[in-house]
Amino acid sequence: MTSAVIVNKSGIYYFTSISAIVRLMHEYFVFKVSPELKTDRDVIMYRAYVAQRKFGVVLDEVTPAAPPELLAVRMFADFLSNDSKR
Repeated sequence: MTSAVIVNKSGIYYFTSISAIVRLMHEYFVFKVSPELKTDRDVIMYRAYVAQRKFGVVLDEVTPAAPPELLAVRMFADFLSNDSKR
């Protein structure tokens, strides 16, 4: 089983399942939140997709107009998805 530790501004979280992170992030912030919190949520969720090797999801959903934090996750997913770039 894969596990992950997520560190952000508000704390450190330990998950025993990457899919639990994705599920939690889909349920998290169902109400209106600030753009900064939405970006934090999206970074954690897309990092979990990268950990699951679901690079296509990240590459399809993160656009060039996204915040820099998300573009970094997209660039990492692009790097890992292409063996020629490694």
